[in-house]
Formats: sequence, structure tokens, C-alpha cells
Amino acid sequence: MKSFLKIQDLNTNELLNLVDKALEFKSNKNIVPLEKIVANLFFENSTRTKNSFEMAALKLGLKCINFDSATSSLSKGESMFDTCKCFESLGVDALIIRTKDDEIDFSLDIPIINAGSGKNHHPSQSLLDLITIYENFKDLSRLKVAIVGDIAHSRVAKSNKAMFDKLGIKTYFCAPLLYQNKDFIFNDFDEIIDEIDVLIMLRVQNERHEKSDVNNLSMKDFSLNEQRLKRLKDNAIIMHPGPVNWGVEICANLANHEKMRINTQVKNGVFARMAILDYCLRG
Repeated sequence: MKSFLKIQDLNTNELLNLVDKALEFKSNKNIVPLEKIVANLFFENSTRTKNSFEMAALKLGLKCINFDSATSSLSKGESMFDTCKCFESLGVDALIIRTKDDEIDFSLDIPIINAGSGKNHHPSQSLLDLITIYENFKDLSRLKVAIVGDIAHSRVAKSNKAMFDKLGIKTYFCAPLLYQNKDFIFNDFDEIIDEIDVLIMLRVQNERHEKSDVNNLSMKDFSLNEQRLKRLKDNAIIMHPGPVNWGVEICANLANHEKMRINTQVKNGVFARMAILDYCLRG
């Protein structure tokens, strides 16, 4: 059995095999029940990822234990590692972990699935993004993707960059100075918008900043508005990992535009995570 910690651990074939497996599950094919138990250990808040993993587990016939950090022994000083060892000792077959730490830097005798770690990794989000892109374009070789927004604090940006680099997908990064960092080369949003196939807007992560009003204002010149929407290619798609700060990253009146794939991403998240659980637990 294998862990699923970061995109960097997977080669191109493994990535594409996970896409194929997820699309099989989406077509309701080859779903062989797994009689195992997994635990959702979310040490950071989540709606989409947490419930998506739970739904994926249910669809695979897994039993899923949902851990409540607020009522756990963390309040008594227990470490995250000791909490995880406790669940391993209880007999669960895999742990799904969301943490504020940038890395999950320990191993166990059961698989660990990274459901988002700090500012560095979100491999299951990257996989569902890839599935959504593949469904729309099939041929990945000539695609151009722009990732726009709070790059400095985004684990999605970092995981997606690693994935797109493996697949030979050209990636542009656009952000206000406040959200830039030394790990990326940044482009002018309006200079590249006409040539991109996929636009991924990122949430302003106000919980990681001190002054949310300043942060939201700095995003104004990088938001997706009607003028920029008109400049996108006819077959371009718009994505966002959620939750969306409507009116900040994307104008609220564009929520139901035909180019939007946000709800499709949520739907594909279930099948992506089914593929990940199958990959880690099938043995």
C-alpha cells in the first residue's frame, strides 16, 4: 500500500493512470468495493475536500471515521503525530490528513493521504483540476494555463505547477506584488489573457493575512471581470479551487457563465479522490 503525499512523488504515467481510473469511476465502471476503514483527520477547516473524501470513501464501500479536532485531545496538548499514531493503533487502514503545516514529515505503517498541507501541497486538488482540464481538451500537449491570485499562500499553485511541468503544460502566474514570491516568474495578466486555454483563479487567503481589506483591494486589478472574460478564447475554461470570494477574485455576476467549471471541479473531486483511495489501498 502507498501513501499519497505530493505531486512531486508521482511520475507522468502514474498521474495519467489516476485520471483514467477517476474517469472509469465517473462512468460507474470497475467499482470494486474496498472493505477497509479510513479516517478523515482534518486539523484545518474544509468543506469541499473533507466531504469529497468522505463521499469517495462511501462510493468505494469504505467506512469513514470523521475526526473532530475541536473536541479531541489536541486541546490537552497532544501532538498531531501522536493523534495519527492513535488512529493507526485503533486499526484504521489509511489516514486522510489536512494540516496547517507545510509538510507531512512523518510516516506510519499505513498509507497517509495528503488532503492539503500548509502553503506547499494539495495533490488531490491538482488531480481533480487535471481531470477537469482533460475532459475539456483531451490533448494536453499544447495547453496554456494561467494561475492568478494569492500565489504566495497557495498550495494549489505550487502543486499545480509541479503537475503541469511534468505534463509539459505551459503555465503563467499573475499576482499583485503582495501575493508574489521568489519561487515563480510572474506575468502581466492582461498581456497573456488572450492566449490561455485555462484560467485558474485563486482565493485571497485572508486567514493567512493580517489586513483582509487591504488584501482584497490589492486583488482588484487582477480580478476576472466582464472585460477580461470577453478576451478569453472561445473554448477557454475558468476554474477556482474554492471557496470563491465573489466580487474579489471573480465578479459575482459571472458565477453561472458557461465557461465556469467550478461545480464540475467539485463533482470531479469525488472521482479523483476515489482514484487516490483505490491507488493507496488496493495494494
